[in-house]
Amino acid sequence: MEEKEIIPSSHLTAEQIAGFKEQEKEINGDYSENSWEAATLYDDLIEAKDTAWADHILLKMEDAAKDFSELETVFEKLKERNETERFLAVIKKAEAMATDTAKMMSLAELVSDSDKDWATELYKKAEEKAEDVRDYTRLADEVKELDKDWVIRLYQKAETVAADYDDITALATEVKELDKDWSKNLYQNAETKAESSFDLRDLGENVYSIDKDWAASLMAKAEAKAEEFNDFINLGDTFGNSDLFNDKTKAKAMFEKAFPLIESKWNKNNLLDSAKEILGNSDAFTQKMVEFIENDIPKMKLPKQYFPNYKLEWGKYITFVLDNGPACHEIDNFSIKLNMETNEVIGHPDCDDALSRWFDAWEVAIYDGYASHRSYDGIVRIWGEDDNQEWSVYCHNAFEELEEGELPGGVTGDDIWNALGDGKAIYEMYYHIKTFGK
Repeated sequence: MEEKEIIPSSHLTAEQIAGFKEQEKEINGDYSENSWEAATLYDDLIEAKDTAWADHILLKMEDAAKDFSELETVFEKLKERNETERFLAVIKKAEAMATDTAKMMSLAELVSDSDKDWATELYKKAEEKAEDVRDYTRLADEVKELDKDWVIRLYQKAETVAADYDDITALATEVKELDKDWSKNLYQNAETKAESSFDLRDLGENVYSIDKDWAASLMAKAEAKAEEFNDFINLGDTFGNSDLFNDKTKAKAMFEKAFPLIESKWNKNNLLDSAKEILGNSDAFTQKMVEFIENDIPKMKLPKQYFPNYKLEWGKYITFVLDNGPACHEIDNFSIKLNMETNEVIGHPDCDDALSRWFDAWEVAIYDGYASHRSYDGIVRIWGEDDNQEWSVYCHNAFEELEEGELPGGVTGDDIWNALGDGKAIYEMYYHIKTFGK
């Protein structure tokens, strides 16, 4: 039978019709291989309110679908349109293509409101396809309101396939609310599989609510096996957790052991964050971390105070975000961070090139016109921050709006602009950093 020609909706413009036909041509009749392009065309047609043409495309996608994911696109779009009858018909097709537990479960969830018996059958088929602990526990979570005995049977099956530490602890956690003794037995089994400091510490956290002495012995074993930075910081976090051991002294001892094993800026920042959270900002170790990080940050003393009217109480640190000119093809903007108290540029550690170190961008060049006039007159975003506040303003030759935070009490955006909006000073600062930052 010859395919019926689709007549575009009368409200479409000639330009729209030509564009949609070009999209359809690019599909080249293969709605399986080019399913993404077909789905895009469908969405565009729906947006243009040509439902008939969109349906034509969706039917072709349905007929061409070779696997679950392609058919999934179809039934999701039918669901969006609340076309229940057709939606359920496509779900039926998808059932034959559901090759694993997750896919079968997703279908069951979709039909559960309209046909509970069918949903139950799909959950049973999902069980037949289950292969690992995750499959069984996810399925158990879905059917727990249907049949509690079924849940128990699923957990029992999961136990038969639980092979390693992760499997066993995952199952034990699921079982804990159902049967504490069963859960404890699983955790005991998990201990025999625990090989690393991470596993033993994790197990200590899991059994804390069951047996605090057992948890403490596990933590001791975890400490004995600890070798790397992550081992010690994780131990510190667990010892210091107020919902667990709440032992700040032991946490601090672990952080001290982590300190000489720092290898990256991420290590530094993570250790500082943990110290602040558990030990507090005033603790000696926290202060040591602050000083350690501060000393590692590159700084450049400026030859003069470029913004003498700025008041320090507005924020110790100021960051200018400036636009690159057309000579830069990949990076739109760059930033300059200043310590207004010390009159220093604050750089970025662990950067191989000078531009990234001082401007947080490897491509930096303002508009040639600004350079020729030795004045920056483009868009500038200004960030202010210290320990107690943070704000950001958007400016273009004047203050335009507050973008984030709250300005200090009694201060207006115009005040900020008048103190920091000197285009010549901004340019001079930029030129100095770029010239001498190498």
